[in-house]
Amino acid sequence: ARTPWALYVALQVGDVLSTLLAFSQGSVEGNPLMAALLAHGGLGAVLAFKILAVGVAWRLLRFIGAREPDLATRFLWFMAIIFLVIVCSNLLQAVVG
Repeated sequence: ARTPWALYVALQVGDVLSTLLAFSQGSVEGNPLMAALLAHGGLGAVLAFKILAVGVAWRLLRFIGAREPDLATRFLWFMAIIFLVIVCSNLLQAVVG
């Protein structure tokens, strides 16, 4: 189960970095929650939220994994795929503009 966790965390970092790259090319934040965090708290608020989200996911999936390890692993892979799509979208926006 370490592989999906490592991938999930790496994709969270990739989301932040690819978002910053897209911003540098003129893109705007499409997620209303992240846009509000950026507007009111800046990058620090977004990073704090990301760290909190990873921590909550870790606790929740450890709880679920103790009872249903396959379900927890499948859900983590699902979330990793979602963030892979988000990172790819950010990179595409950075390239295309």
